[in-house]
Parts: sequence; structure tokens; C-alpha cells
Amino acid sequence: MKNHTLNFLFSITLFFGPFLSTNTAQAQDTLLLTGSVEIYAVNANKEKVNFRKLIEAAQREGLPEAEKHFRKARTFNVIGAVLDYPGSFLTGWALGGFLVVGRFKNPEILYVGLGLWCANIILVAAVRDPQLRKGVRIYNEAMHQKRINATSQ
Repeated sequence: MKNHTLNFLFSITLFFGPFLSTNTAQAQDTLLLTGSVEIYAVNANKEKVNFRKLIEAAQREGLPEAEKHFRKARTFNVIGAVLDYPGSFLTGWALGGFLVVGRFKNPEILYVGLGLWCANIILVAAVRDPQLRKGVRIYNEAMHQKRINATSQ
């Protein structure tokens, strides 16, 4: 008899536990960072948020510092894309030529393509992602403070 009561309590805890926990709950206006190589901002519904929406949200909430970081991140994202597409094309062109001919006719094309590609990765990892992190941190802190002020009134 005692074993059935414990099983019942355990199953009730498993079922209602996530609803009662406040540690895992995310507010609807909280931004999260996700990604393994490149970092992206996602909302509480795990939908990717583009830079335009991030900038609009910062403007709407009156956060010029977060807006500045989001704009810088967007700028470096565009610069990275400008370097990435030709780098990927040139790398693919050189590797495709190697697969057809069996040797590199112009290895310089491969080196230039890999250089552009690496420049994009370094630019994104060293400049864009920290700007995005700073902007998201400022935005989340402001939204958290806004929720605290709303509940204390």
C-alpha cells in the first residue's frame, strides 16, 4: 500500500513539477543566445530573431546602448557575408577543379578563398558575436528591471 502512495506522489510531481518551477520559466520578452559556431538571438519561443527586429525592440524600449550594439553586430554580419560568399565560391571552384583534373591548376584561388572564408569566421567570432552578446545582455537586464518595477508597484 505504501509503495502505491509513493508512486502516485512521484507521478504527480513529475507531471506538475514543470508547471510549478519558476527557475526554468523565461519571460516572453527575454532574448536567448544559441548556436555552436555562430551565435544567434532567439526569443522565448526559440524562433530566431533577425537584426531588424532586435533594433526595433531596442528602439521601442528606449535602450540606445543595446540598439548601438545591435547595429554594430548587424554591420559586421553584412561585412562577414560579403567576405563569406566569394570565399566559399573560390574555395568550391578550386576544389571542383581539383576533383575534375586531379591536381590544382591554380592553388592561389584556393588560398584566396580559404583566406576570405577564415576572415569571415574570425570577424564573426571576434567582433559580431561579442556585440550581439552585449546588446542581448543590456536588453535582458532592462526587461528584467522593468518587470521588477511593474511587480513592486
